[in-house]
Amino acid sequence: MKKLRRKWKNAIGFVLFFCLAITAAMAYYMYCLVPEIYRADYTFFALPAGVSTEENGGELTRMLARDCDQLLATPDFREKVMETAQSDGSARLYVKGNGRSHTIRLTGWGYDADILGALVNAAGDEMMAQAESVFQATALKTLTRAETPAQVWKVFKPAAVAVAFVGSFVLFSLLAMLFGTASRRIRYGRTTADLPLPCLAGMSSLAPSIRKQQKPVDKAGNHAPLYDVIDENNVVNLQSLSARLKALQRRRGCTLTITGMERDTDSAAMAVLLATELAVEGYGVLLVEMDSYQPRIGSLLHLRGQVDVLDCIESQDAYSHAILSTDVDGMFFVDACHEPGFVSRIAGTEEFSAFVRDIAQTFQYVIIHAPSCSRRNDAALLGRLTDLVLMVADDGKHNADEIEAEARSLGKSVRQVAGYVLCDVPKARAKRREYSRHVLQA
Repeated sequence: MKKLRRKWKNAIGFVLFFCLAITAAMAYYMYCLVPEIYRADYTFFALPAGVSTEENGGELTRMLARDCDQLLATPDFREKVMETAQSDGSARLYVKGNGRSHTIRLTGWGYDADILGALVNAAGDEMMAQAESVFQATALKTLTRAETPAQVWKVFKPAAVAVAFVGSFVLFSLLAMLFGTASRRIRYGRTTADLPLPCLAGMSSLAPSIRKQQKPVDKAGNHAPLYDVIDENNVVNLQSLSARLKALQRRRGCTLTITGMERDTDSAAMAVLLATELAVEGYGVLLVEMDSYQPRIGSLLHLRGQVDVLDCIESQDAYSHAILSTDVDGMFFVDACHEPGFVSRIAGTEEFSAFVRDIAQTFQYVIIHAPSCSRRNDAALLGRLTDLVLMVADDGKHNADEIEAEARSLGKSVRQVAGYVLCDVPKARAKRREYSRHVLQA
């Protein structure tokens, strides 16, 4: 239901446009091309055969009304009516009965006011006569006769226009929910006053590159680095992201926490790519996997560690075994090997803080891949110990309000939220826009 509602909200502009177009066409047709429609009513009281009082026989009265309605179509009835009234051929007569009041209403619609009123009165008089002689009804009494000329049916045209609007709105809403898109693109043009969170990079979809990178490039089963298979536009944006992060922290030993908005966000791929870019630029980089719930960096690097940060805290000898070399010169990796949830047990301890300080003195850049913002406590604990926090969001899946809310929540616990990277940006938008000049928009 949430996805359907999002589709409907995204398409509401188109839905209203087509609804208004159809409604305008219907209004033009009804008020400019369709002549005035007149209505006339003739009502009479009748007790069905076998009913002696007004307190019972409601169903019999409704049956009598149905018989009278069928009587309208008989040739004999029409001939007798036409002896006393004229018809323009467009008049329509209908009969409806009320079981409680034992009244039968004959209603007529037509385009000629003078003919319609006389025709309804003649048909009503003949129907009363036949109800008494053919259907054995009793206590017949005329309650109201049709006005001559008949009155304009004022409700018909506005009702037709309203039905056109409601019907088209429902139809196009269903089509929007069935065939629409649930994506919500972030809009640019207005800066939020209280949280000027910059968009540091816009990356087009990384999924094709990840699938390509998972395939071996030779018979020995070797795999190409993810950095080598992404498209050129993503490489340019990645270099721009690296430059802006370095401008924020110029000192040696910068530590960075990368967290995604949700579990399926490309935060792991962004951590690998950013670490590779810094290593290519000549820096010593340590990439630490701390997302114990869904560790994905190891599969992207095709490495599997046996010792992780928890072992390093418990034993100094584990440090040399935990750091793994990668295919990229100057880039090293520490995997997550323990059960999910160990981050919250160690992130707040002094031992882990000392570990972060030690590796920050050894490597020029330390990138910690934290659990997603859905595990806000883990992400905040890790971000509190690092210099910067970088958020990763999907364009079309997360809107500006959601990114702003998560950034504000993290900002209360961490040192500094540097900005966010927008993934899954359409290639046309990624090439056309310079994301660094924009800030998060509402």
